[in-house]
Amino acid sequence: MISEGNFRITVGDDSEHENFTADICFGDLLVALVTQERNQNKFEIEIFPCPDADRWLFDFDEFIKVVNFAKLELLGKK
Repeated sequence: MISEGNFRITVGDDSEHENFTADICFGDLLVALVTQERNQNKFEIEIFPCPDADRWLFDFDEFIKVVNFAKLELLGKK
């Protein structure tokens, strides 16, 4: 698990996905899931709705940094 500010990244394997996935959480809330599920040469991100408000609002640079950390963690699992 990696923490960056209020973000937390957890990489793991679950029964719903064939490959490892990276969960991106903000506090205790799941924000996004990064996978290579459909194509091993291409990363995808699934962004979930915010349960507490109309939308998520993050600092752009911080969010991109966290997404890149998730990608690097998945690459490290290969």
